[in-house]
Amino acid sequence: MKRLRAIPLAAIVVVLVSLALSACGGGDTPPPTAPPSSPIVPVSTPAETPLQQPEISIAPLLTEEAMLLLLTEVDIQGIAAVSAERTALRERLTDSDGLPLRFRVDSSFDAGFQTADGSTFVFFQVTDYLSADFALEEFNRLALGMRTTTMPNPIGADSIVDEINNLGLGTVLLFVKGDRLVQMMTRIEDGQQNPLVDRKGLLDMARVVAGRL
Repeated sequence: MKRLRAIPLAAIVVVLVSLALSACGGGDTPPPTAPPSSPIVPVSTPAETPLQQPEISIAPLLTEEAMLLLLTEVDIQGIAAVSAERTALRERLTDSDGLPLRFRVDSSFDAGFQTADGSTFVFFQVTDYLSADFALEEFNRLALGMRTTTMPNPIGADSIVDEINNLGLGTVLLFVKGDRLVQMMTRIEDGQQNPLVDRKGLLDMARVVAGRL
């Protein structure tokens, strides 16, 4: 009778472990790994920029109330040392040719100042045109009939002054600022040789008006 060869215990353990691994899917298969995680990319938000407010240019129409503030009795007293009263304010609706102003002009007013005895010595007119081009065009047209006097420091965008001192007129001055045309003049009443307000006084008044337009 043949004697069975004894199998070492270590070999039996190796076989059993191999069988167990085979039942679980094989010992050569690596354990499952978690899927690679996607890198987290921070979401960038656009930098906040301040709201840009549009520039608004406000050019109100020349009104009767505004006209009253452009030159006052106090201004006349301070510049020419003459006690003055304002003459009636008048709105112009037609030009010197009798044509309606509404096609080129928003508004236009005449005003003046007189002495206590009723003699008008300063007169001025302000016209608010629909555009600065219209105002400058009229300024150039009126300037053609005047003797040009160079002004080192123009009033407004352009200005011209003419010292007449004849036929009841003293000094005549025109200036344009934006879409407004201003005409100012001093008058010589009967019996007077010179106007109550001289050339320099009228220029000072014009600068006051220009500063308030």
